[in-house]
Amino acid sequence: MHSIFRIDQIKQIEHDNDPERFDLTERIPKENLRIDRMTSSSDEGEKAHFYHYFDVIKDGQGDYEMAIYFYEKSLEINREILSPNHHYLSSSYNGIGWAYNAKTDDFSKIFSSHEKALEIFQKNSFFK
Repeated sequence: MHSIFRIDQIKQIEHDNDPERFDLTERIPKENLRIDRMTSSSDEGEKAHFYHYFDVIKDGQGDYEMAIYFYEKSLEINREILSPNHHYLSSSYNGIGWAYNAKTDDFSKIFSSHEKALEIFQKNSFFK
């Protein structure tokens, strides 16, 4: 499910007893713990999956440096547990290429990532 925010006004919280502030201060540590549990999972496939979610989120937020970091973490794990031509690797390489494309003009990194994605895709393609 997606979130939609409609902001009518911004006002400073006047006191420490504000229920919304209390809600937020209660929720943040719980969310941090949940994220911590996800990334410390003993199941490597699950961990790679979580990193993939983080890379998509960071990419969507325009934080390409962190997106690349999470794409590479996911890729690192998946290279160890999947076959060298698994389509998940292609997806990660493609994401890295697009993130580099948005972040920099380093065409060697952009091209290299997309080329690796294409090689894997062609090996898995049903349209050979």
